[in-house]
Amino acid sequence: MSHVVHQTPAHHGHRPASLTTGIDRFFDTLAQWRMRMATRRDLARLDDRMLADIGVSPADVDQEVSKHFWQA
Repeated sequence: MSHVVHQTPAHHGHRPASLTTGIDRFFDTLAQWRMRMATRRDLARLDDRMLADIGVSPADVDQEVSKHFWQA
């Protein structure tokens, strides 16, 4: 009876560097989008006195919170 030996390549279980970089960029982008959404939500919750304290007008807030999450 003959036995077939299957060898796994040395890189088995490791992603190519370009794929890892792409995956890392993807998750970095998601994190950035989540941060923008949270920051804009927090900004929208500030009252006029708080906005004046940080030098931001209600019009600036309206402009910022109207942006989509992917817009810087």
